[in-house]
Amino acid sequence: MSAKVVLTVVGGKFAGRQYVFRGRTHCVVGRADCCHPRLPDDEAHRDVSRLHCLLDLNPPHFTVRDLGSRNGTYLNGELVGQRDPSHAAAADHELHSPEREVRPGDEIRVGNTVFHVALSLPSTAPERRSHHETKELQPVG
Repeated sequence: MSAKVVLTVVGGKFAGRQYVFRGRTHCVVGRADCCHPRLPDDEAHRDVSRLHCLLDLNPPHFTVRDLGSRNGTYLNGELVGQRDPSHAAAADHELHSPEREVRPGDEIRVGNTVFHVALSLPSTAPERRSHHETKELQPVG
């Protein structure tokens, strides 16, 4: 069994929805069709950019980077990054936002949607011992 990251929506319109990622992957959160998790392109999500933030998952390592969103991406309530209001959206490709390390228990907020981060690592089964290794020694004499 490989390690996996589980993002559970704990705030917003889709509370309870889960997204599971196994192994190494990149994904973009936003309203565009290519995004996963994809948020709807509706009035309730107008504060989410089409390509809002990048999640770089390599369990147990996980980072988040804002992609020049107008309203920013938050990790545990702290701003990760956002586009300067004076920049046009077309200039997004020129912006470089710092990436931040994400840990189990952290929360990522994109607009009104809040994702809780959980990490599941493969369990290591106890080694099997042969009958001879587990046999107790009896005192002699």
